[in-house]
Amino acid sequence: MGTGIRPAGVGLVNLDETTLWQQLKVQMQVSPTESAVTCKIGVLPTHAANFLHHLSQLPHVIAAHLHAGSGLGMVRFAPSIAAETLTKIRLECRAHGGFLTVFNAPIALKQQLEVWGYTGEALPVMQRLKAQFDPANLLNPNRFVGGI
Repeated sequence: MGTGIRPAGVGLVNLDETTLWQQLKVQMQVSPTESAVTCKIGVLPTHAANFLHHLSQLPHVIAAHLHAGSGLGMVRFAPSIAAETLTKIRLECRAHGGFLTVFNAPIALKQQLEVWGYTGEALPVMQRLKAQFDPANLLNPNRFVGGI
């Protein structure tokens, strides 16, 4: 079962998984001229419905979808959302066993926050892998988590 909100309000949608993800792709795509902030989010499945309801109360949310079975989904925010607000939402996701990753956002907003989110204990391993396979740091320098 999937859950989703649209600007008109909150709605629980009963769809098979394939249909849900197809509709999600269409609704969450941002054209190159659009400046909405698009994020992938995840929470524990047991918190998906409550978290979706919480998102529906926030003024900057344009659309949000969470898959109730996996707790994964996408959220589109108005371009006017502040970095501090995104950081608070990210912390709420973490409090429910999840994450928030920024996919699309104005450059000025991206420069104010870590777009990848929490890396856990994996950062040292990722740094060693980057050093091993790209010792001259030629491939997308400083574009990934922790400035890798």
